[in-house]
Amino acid sequence: MTARRSRSESGLTLIEVMLSAAFLTIVGLMLSSWISRPATVQTTMLNIDMKRQADSAINQFASDLQSADPISISWSNLPPQNPLNYSSPLSFKIPQYDYVNGTAAPSVTVQYELKATGQGMGKLVRTYNGAEQVLLMNMALPTATLPLVAQDTTSINGAMLYNMLVINLTYRPPGSVHPMTVMRRVAVTG
Repeated sequence: MTARRSRSESGLTLIEVMLSAAFLTIVGLMLSSWISRPATVQTTMLNIDMKRQADSAINQFASDLQSADPISISWSNLPPQNPLNYSSPLSFKIPQYDYVNGTAAPSVTVQYELKATGQGMGKLVRTYNGAEQVLLMNMALPTATLPLVAQDTTSINGAMLYNMLVINLTYRPPGSVHPMTVMRRVAVTG
């Protein structure tokens, strides 16, 4: 005959405790992945927004350069011809046309510059006919190895077919650990 336990001797067996612990561990792991999912989505959205902002700034820069009068660009001041001039502003003129009268209008002066804001960071500023517009904040300041704008000296069969520029933007948004570098080659034809 089996002896019956009294109420004071009743309790859980070791197997019951182990099974409960295993079950709670599995449930805890499932909950932790479910709880961390919004953070993953937020990080993905931040990266998409960061890319969109950097692309918008570099597209504006490239569009202005494609419209520029090549004669108005001081080519000898750009890296690699002048490697110490990696942080200077780039100024140029964009020809205008008066469609109503069918004549040339005065050119518009455009300038791009990375203005320091502190701690090795800056903001990309576009000045169009004297009016300043901040295109992108939290930019890493240019260096000799990664200037804001450099002349592309690549040639085909020894001949330079276009006046090529390379634009480099390194963007470090707040709260993001990893910077994003966007580079664009632009042909300036005249």
